[in-house]
Amino acid sequence: MPLQSHRVPARTQRAMAGAALLSRIAKGGFLVSIVLAAIALSSQRLRYIHAYFVASGFLTTIGLGALFFVLLHHLLKARWSVIASRQMQWVATVLPWCVLLFLPNLLWAREIFPWMAAGATTNLPETDKIGYLRAPWFFARAAAYWAIWTWLSWWYTGPKSQLEGSPESERHIERCRRFSGPALLLFAITTTFASFDWFMSLQPNWHSAIFGVYIFAGAVPSALAMLALFTVLLERLGVVRATYNVATRHDIAKLLFGFIMFWAYIAFSQYLLIWYAGISLETSFYRLRFNNDWLPTTLWLFALQFVVPFAALLSASAKRSSLVLFAVSLVVVLAHALDIFWLVMPALESGHPRLCFADFAAATLPVSALLLLLAKGIESESQMPQQTHRTSNLEPLQSL
Repeated sequence: MPLQSHRVPARTQRAMAGAALLSRIAKGGFLVSIVLAAIALSSQRLRYIHAYFVASGFLTTIGLGALFFVLLHHLLKARWSVIASRQMQWVATVLPWCVLLFLPNLLWAREIFPWMAAGATTNLPETDKIGYLRAPWFFARAAAYWAIWTWLSWWYTGPKSQLEGSPESERHIERCRRFSGPALLLFAITTTFASFDWFMSLQPNWHSAIFGVYIFAGAVPSALAMLALFTVLLERLGVVRATYNVATRHDIAKLLFGFIMFWAYIAFSQYLLIWYAGISLETSFYRLRFNNDWLPTTLWLFALQFVVPFAALLSASAKRSSLVLFAVSLVVVLAHALDIFWLVMPALESGHPRLCFADFAAATLPVSALLLLLAKGIESESQMPQQTHRTSNLEPLQSL
């Protein structure tokens, strides 16, 4: 009997085995990415620098989308999303690591941002008046963004934030709830200005007042897609029971469906306002991406980011299907990567879009990071008591 009480449940064994496999693949991927980076930097240096910027931006925006979900969960004091929020915390933990991944972009800043080259600001009289696009201020703002995001990630995803039921944990959760309003304000300001600095300034003479909202609208569904992948994997590994997971999976699918429509609304609104005004300086962004070279990529982005997931998740039965949700989530994550590629590459690379060795070399880094993230999260969830996943006071939203 004493020996039997220490026996590891079968579901935990399967989960630990799956987490160990993902962890080994991820660690191997990190080593491969270092080797590929060295090769790409020696043969296709400029292209790899641009592709690395896309990869780091893709991973950072996913982390920001996850952080937003956690902050919103605390602000609303939601009960249905307690388990989902704990899982999303693991996605948000990628942000502190993104600080290290973003450092090479600062070292290569002059090769990424055209306004930072010597004499480039002579063509930017409006920007020169306020001195916004200046290297010292740019680096100072980047340090401020990462300091705030890292602190928020540490405060809201640290060990005290896990659902443990201890008095200390409950006190920490209460403090998180009280601070969630100002935290969301900090999140909104830093995300908006970071999108201006890192993406909009790639075409420094182009402006859009809602560009920060566009970046946010792409970050949240990609984070929700990661949450959906996480949820389905936990179910398949037996960490959570499928009968208790259907409502939560359905709610995540509804949120994903809603934010996919939100992205389409913001993307169309930005395009409509610029098209209606017809100012040549503002239409330059879309002229570059709607030309014969980039038009197919633009259409693919619209199809993968909106048309396919919208059609797939339209019915309630599809939202409840783990297979459909898993497939759609993969499409949304891929579409978000294409979205960042579409924002960056036309401004930095001339000619038609192409994929080369440097792009694949840079892509191994975020893929490995996400796999390691899933492995760590599965390992943690598998050690949680099973009754946590079926507590009666975790009320799911009513099904549509």
